[in-house]
Amino acid sequence: MARVTVKDISTKLNISLGTVSKALSGKDGVNIETRKLVIETANTMGYKVNKLAQSLSRNPLLVGVLMPSAWPEYYSFLEIGIKDGFSNFRDYNLYSLFTYVPSLFSRKEIEKAEEFIEQQNVNAVIICPALDPSYKQLVNKLSKRKIVTLLLGRDIPDTEYLACVRTDSPVAGAMAGEFLDLITPPGGDAVVLIGNKDHLDHTERVEGFARSFVRKGHKVKGVYETQDDPELAHFLAGKVIREQPDLRAIYVATGNSIAVCRCIEEMGLQGKISIVATDIYPEIRTYMEKDIIQGVIFQDQIRQGENAVRVVFDYLSGGIIPSKSILIQPQLIMRSNLVKTCGPYLNPVTHKTAAYPEKSEKN
Repeated sequence: MARVTVKDISTKLNISLGTVSKALSGKDGVNIETRKLVIETANTMGYKVNKLAQSLSRNPLLVGVLMPSAWPEYYSFLEIGIKDGFSNFRDYNLYSLFTYVPSLFSRKEIEKAEEFIEQQNVNAVIICPALDPSYKQLVNKLSKRKIVTLLLGRDIPDTEYLACVRTDSPVAGAMAGEFLDLITPPGGDAVVLIGNKDHLDHTERVEGFARSFVRKGHKVKGVYETQDDPELAHFLAGKVIREQPDLRAIYVATGNSIAVCRCIEEMGLQGKISIVATDIYPEIRTYMEKDIIQGVIFQDQIRQGENAVRVVFDYLSGGIIPSKSILIQPQLIMRSNLVKTCGPYLNPVTHKTAAYPEKSEKN
């Protein structure tokens, strides 16, 4: 069947091409009755907007991306998802400009990145916030400058932004709690290792876990901040294990699972303490095969990144206003579904990344 065109609608209604085009694109100069008639006729005839033609007729859209180059176990997969997202829109005049901050706590580098972004005349910015409070200041500054901002991976309360794409953290915590509740012996205690209690996503995980880990007399005996530092996570794991003889379960609510697993292995406690980890990456498979990790909460950062790009494109190109909070549902991964569900995370395709800022790239 031939594609229905604006000319077909114009001929059927006996009105000008310009009027039909204005009515379909939402431009001024068409009365309400005519606009309604055009839209209803277009729908009846099966007309579909040619987004490619629309995009080629407008100026290119440039989207800045700001993210840490540290902690690749987490951020590298967000980066892959973002780049895959831009690749999906390579024919739609949508371009990216990546800017990297070298650590999770780096106020001066965040300020430097802000200056760089301001110089580029971007149409929007995707920010993958880490732990530094300067990200909140950055989002507020971009808001005042009327620059469209999308948060990816982590929410920053009390800031103005278009949308936040992230994991459904309460569900992630509840899944971990329910699973450990089922496999932990009666009376066994658990602790939770998070990044920082001041971050919404982390507190939501803890609250979700506490609500679910309640059967068989189980108790949550502590929540420990690792600041997403593997060395600190290793130290804290050893400390709580030595201090709590009834400890039978650990929920690692951020991507520091390997450090905790190494501690368990060094202490010879395989099979005695159950672990639910967060995030899939190649090293995780080894500890699942050793039965040190019983389950993993899979956040699918690649999908998050792709969704973030789509949301920005839809807003910039069509004015589609998204939900403020776009939550990606986590999955519980065990050995049985690890490879089939998480193949790209076990054998990631490395994207060429740019050093900040001199080699920032435009895709």
